[in-house]
Order: sequence, then structure tokens, then C-alpha cells
Amino acid sequence: MKKKILIMLELLLAGLFIFSAYKIMVMSQKSNDSEAYYNEIRNIQNNEQIHDQVSPVEEIPYKKVLKDLKVRNEDVLGWIKIDETKVDYPFAAGIDNAYYLSHLIDKTENEYGSIFLDMRNSSDFSDRHTVLYGHNALNGTMFGSLKKYNDDAYLKEHPFITIHQENQTLVYEIFGAGEIKVTSDIYKFEFINDDAFTEFTQALCTQLNVEAELDSEDQILTLSTCTDFNDSKRFIVCARLIEVKSNNN
Repeated sequence: MKKKILIMLELLLAGLFIFSAYKIMVMSQKSNDSEAYYNEIRNIQNNEQIHDQVSPVEEIPYKKVLKDLKVRNEDVLGWIKIDETKVDYPFAAGIDNAYYLSHLIDKTENEYGSIFLDMRNSSDFSDRHTVLYGHNALNGTMFGSLKKYNDDAYLKEHPFITIHQENQTLVYEIFGAGEIKVTSDIYKFEFINDDAFTEFTQALCTQLNVEAELDSEDQILTLSTCTDFNDSKRFIVCARLIEVKSNNN
């Protein structure tokens, strides 16, 4: 009897191993498919920069590639880039906060999804608080590298987030990062007055354990992703808008 039980256990463990290996293989392939697609778009953008003879890239970056992407998917809103990191993606906005968790920017179904704007935000980033979401991919793609901002030295080396849109480029300076609870009131988008917004920014700094000189005129961008092992928490990177450039040349 004991021998039969041992054989059954061995078969069960072998089955679990085969299933786990299969799941890892499938996820790896989906990750490769996702990055291959986004790399193709990046290569198009890089070629546009090299061959752009009409206007300097510094003035109108990403304008043509975003226009082309928008023809194929009107949900496309812009491109987010943090220099010398893996954060270098187009982003979109869906009718809810679920669709782009499982779809690429061309609407192909893929578990690695896309970077996307919170459905409650304005597409022109004019809100006092704007949130972009992305998966915490274990291979560091999407928003999987944001956890590096736990290191103060890394933050100092990579302090700026750039949002490229067809008609404008926005530059944000990161002031803090850390884990928060999913139920945190940090995911707030409407403020009845300046005092309410000031209370929000103070609470944000308290939760991130940082000191930042923020005032009621500031506009905040939050990048939000899951944590590695805790479904009840999220990892966020927060930044303040410091520059807006018009691309209407």
C-alpha cells in the first residue's frame, strides 16, 4: 500500500513539474512576443529620429510614430520613457482599467499587456493627479524595473520621466517611490479645492516617507504596478511636472 502511495506521489510531482515547466515556457514566449512587438515600434521610432531632416528630433520627438500608431488604434495616447531604463513604451487608455492589462497596444491579446492611463484621467495629462499602470513583469519589462527606485542612488541617476504626445512633451521629476496598500486613498483624482489637494500630496509624501516641496499648483504623475509577492500592495513611483513643451510646430 505504501509503495502505491509513493508511486502516486511521484506521478503527481512529475505532473506538477511538467505543468509548471509548460506554464513557464508559455509565459516566456508571451513575454518574447510582447517585447518583439514593442522593439519593432522602437526601431521605427529610432529610424525616424535618424532620418528626420524636417525638424529636430528634440523639438518633435515621437510625433510621427504616435500618429501612425493612432491610425491603427485610436486608444493610443502617447509614449512614456525613462532614460537608460527599460521603461520605453507607447501607452493607451481603454474604456476601463482592465482591457490593457491583457492586450498589447495593437489590441493583440497578451498577458503582459500595455502601459495604460487610468480611465478617470484626462488624456491630455491636465489633471492634478494622473496615474499610469503597467505589469510588474519578472523579466524587468513593462513596469517590472520600477522596483529599482527603492534604491535612492538609482532614483538620483534616473530622476526624469518624459511623456511624449503628438502635441506636447511633458517632463516630470521623480520625488519618491515605495509600496502602498491597494486600498490606499492615494488613488484619488478629484479635489474640491487647493486644501484638499495639499492634504493629498502631504499624505502621499508621508506614505512614501519622503520630504518634497510640493504646492497646490503642482501636477503629480504616479506610475503604479504590482509588488512581487503581495497582492494587497502596489509599488508606485511619483513625480512632479516640471516642464511642458509644445509640439505644434
